Amino acid sequence: MDYKKRAKELVETAEEGLTSSSSDVKKRRAVSSTYYALFHLLIGETAAKINCPNEKLETSLRRSVGHGSVSAACSAFCENATVKKVGKISEVIDPDELINGNYQKILNLAKLLCRLKEQREESDYALSDLKTEFYEIRKWIKQVETAVNNWETIKTSETAQVLLSLVVQKSMGGGRNGTEQ
Repeated sequence: MDYKKRAKELVETAEEGLTSSSSDVKKRRAVSSTYYALFHLLIGETAAKINCPNEKLETSLRRSVGHGSVSAACSAFCENATVKKVGKISEVIDPDELINGNYQKILNLAKLLCRLKEQREESDYALSDLKTEFYEIRKWIKQVETAVNNWETIKTSETAQVLLSLVVQKSMGGGRNGTEQ
């Protein structure tokens, strides 16, 4: 399945029937689907960058990229980490990327994925009632929908390529999350 289509379908799934009076289970499903929309978008794009020769190999590659790797890549990007032998993320990106808004869009996507990963873990594993309010879930759904829709226009940007390269590094166990300490 096309990863971009999957991301959009997961956003739609998160929205389906979600109201302020939705059950705890429905809210949990919405949080999980929202997180997975971004996760699948990033791992799909990462696998596509490598240009696998067949679908089975691409599927295997996507499945080898873990939640921790994607989260670590997004965290490193958010922290403006120093990438080994390259430099600080914000220093290696073309200044035009800072001006045209691509850097901010990718930074927002990275921050959102990190936040949603925490929320997904709480919603999937906490036995108590979900503490997340309906309005927060709706806000996340809209932010992910925007990120997924923006992706087509920013995915080839230098900033997006830096983030995807970090995903590859983290997946390969590159140093302390692929960054210098």
